[in-house]
Amino acid sequence: MFGLFKKTEGLPNASPSEVAPGTGITYKEDLIVKYRADHQHLFTLYKAASDAYKHKDFNEVVKQLNKIRHALRVHLLDEELNFYVYMLHCYSDNEHVLELITSYKRDMKKIGQAAFSFLKKYSSFDTDIATDDNFLNEFQMLGELLSQRISSEEIHLYPLYRQPSKL
Repeated sequence: MFGLFKKTEGLPNASPSEVAPGTGITYKEDLIVKYRADHQHLFTLYKAASDAYKHKDFNEVVKQLNKIRHALRVHLLDEELNFYVYMLHCYSDNEHVLELITSYKRDMKKIGQAAFSFLKKYSSFDTDIATDDNFLNEFQMLGELLSQRISSEEIHLYPLYRQPSKL
């Protein structure tokens, strides 16, 4: 599929110790730094949407929600391919860690569905945010949910990311 899951033979600059077993997915030294930067960017966008709401600039709220939707989609797709698939293959022999990773992956899918449902509903001009009584409550719940999830990922899951040879 698009060359993402090729065997390691013929991969430039990738030694077998840097590739998740059974995949062509290489260890990326700066991946966690990138994900933390993605998280900060999402927080910045969320704050911008919140500030726009406080100033009753509902057009800007919609713009920020669209930016959040795009940034979250890009982040989650990247995380699915370059993190979760990699980790599941690297820890396939460690039942405890594999269970943790699988649990995070499953939970993230549910959180992603809830987030995209909210963002789809409110990131168009079809719903009048100014008069929708549920918007602010749902928006705050989304912020809290993402904040808790990000914190948990960064504390418990990201430290497990390393080269297969160093597991």
